[in-house]
Amino acid sequence: MNDTAPIMLLFFVREDSLKKQFETVRKAKPSKLLLVQDGPRNEDDKERILRCRKIVEDVDWDCQVLKNYSTVNLGAHQRIWTGLEWAFSDKGADVDRLIYLEDDLLPTQSFYRFCSDMLEMYKDDKRIMGIAGASRMGEYEGYQYDAVFSRICFTGLGWATWKRSWNLVHDSYNTTWYLDEYFLRKLVGFQKNDIAHGIYRSTKKWNKDIDAMVADIIRYKETGEMLCWHNPFWITNCINELYSIFPKKNYVKYMGVDEDATTSGDDLRFVPHKIRKIFELEAYDDLNQNILVPPYVLRDLQFDNFCRKKTKSYGIANIIEIIWLHLKYGDWRWFVSTPKRWMKRSVK
Repeated sequence: MNDTAPIMLLFFVREDSLKKQFETVRKAKPSKLLLVQDGPRNEDDKERILRCRKIVEDVDWDCQVLKNYSTVNLGAHQRIWTGLEWAFSDKGADVDRLIYLEDDLLPTQSFYRFCSDMLEMYKDDKRIMGIAGASRMGEYEGYQYDAVFSRICFTGLGWATWKRSWNLVHDSYNTTWYLDEYFLRKLVGFQKNDIAHGIYRSTKKWNKDIDAMVADIIRYKETGEMLCWHNPFWITNCINELYSIFPKKNYVKYMGVDEDATTSGDDLRFVPHKIRKIFELEAYDDLNQNILVPPYVLRDLQFDNFCRKKTKSYGIANIIEIIWLHLKYGDWRWFVSTPKRWMKRSVK
């Protein structure tokens, strides 16, 4: 399999990282390119938005380019959600599969081939929800295959999925699973497993996350506002007991720490060490020509537990480390400008 699946690029105003990323897209030569961009936050954004469009519209290979540019600023989560709706809608791009990238990611060519090949290989296997292109493990040493079956949701640093999976995700936010006693009992099983393996510290923390997710769903139903786009993917994964496919090695480098970062901050010095490891992972580009996959679709529990523990960082420990790092590097402005509500929201 050599054909690169349709690629959806979500970009905004990050010119430098976008230039680097688009060179990898150019090498991958997808036959269909979906361009999704948010609208300006202020006057300064307008010129930068146009410069970024010029970068991604410079297509010099045989490719159908489809554009979905917002005239107003929707914010990251809402723009991702509406972009995916457009991509899979029969009134939009109407693709049956796609590779998803944000403008702060630098994938290798192995990323594109892994995602494209897995999309084709498992297109009719409804047990598989999607494909991840990055691995928190860096490299799964001693593992004999190129692909790993996991119960961790695939939506991380570069991923791929099908329209059939998107339809499930969309449906999950239009149901009332949170009122279903049977499903809530099943959630307790997930909860006990995660606490037993140290992934969650307590029942209280788990319940707080679920409550926040339910509030998000209700808000979405009432207003159409999406506050956390990956929550629907996570809950769909739980409801349907689906699998994700992860690569044995990490194929994506994260470039998201700069002044335009929306979630990670603008300086790696102030990122907690467990999260910092994600930024420092090597991106490999040595995928086997014939991708080796396990003969059975079975969860690799060792992989799951290692990956989730590797970057877990409980809220209060996170905050203490962040405060210490700002003290260490003398960033006194941070203590003046950081909103109290950020601190309250960060405590888990």
